[in-house]
Amino acid sequence: MGAKFVKFLAAGSSLELLVEELNRLTLLGSDNAAALLTLLDSRGALDGGQYASAALERCRTSAAAGNAYAQYVMGWVNRKLGMSAEAFRCLKSASVGMFLPAMIDTARFAAGGAGVKTQDPQAALQIMWTAHKMGHRAALTFIARYWMKGAAGWFARLAGLLLYFPALMRAAHYATRHPLSEKIFVLPLKNEPLLRGERN
Repeated sequence: MGAKFVKFLAAGSSLELLVEELNRLTLLGSDNAAALLTLLDSRGALDGGQYASAALERCRTSAAAGNAYAQYVMGWVNRKLGMSAEAFRCLKSASVGMFLPAMIDTARFAAGGAGVKTQDPQAALQIMWTAHKMGHRAALTFIARYWMKGAAGWFARLAGLLLYFPALMRAAHYATRHPLSEKIFVLPLKNEPLLRGERN
């Protein structure tokens, strides 16, 4: 999906054509296309129009069947609807399915207390370390920030200060080369549009 998405953007194709292509792939049986269309529509990147409801329903069904990417998208759909506990459950399920961006967000939800009874920075750190070991290039920046905030004690604050900027540069370098890779993707917590276009 990422390669086809990049081709559309690089070619300067309209968002309407992108919507039609994602809908075409959805009709051909692509659960990931339905999930991507749902994500982009829910985050204001494009207008799914007449295709949005069908894509959302397919994404919901795919998530229930265990598709980690669809579970991740439904996590953010539920977050937008104010259903934080269900959002956290979906993201956690996607994390079990080894979808790296979901691990990052499960940790952020745990650290911030979203969808859970109490904030749990220690659990967030453990999840971030797992994401780092599995190759997510932004995980170390979050670990460093949690350390700086005191999540691992006073001595870790200094380690966080020393780690943050090298980790940030490492993540930025990878993002420049692989902007749509799941090993760098991090969705903004605020409901901001993902693309610069007419809806922004």
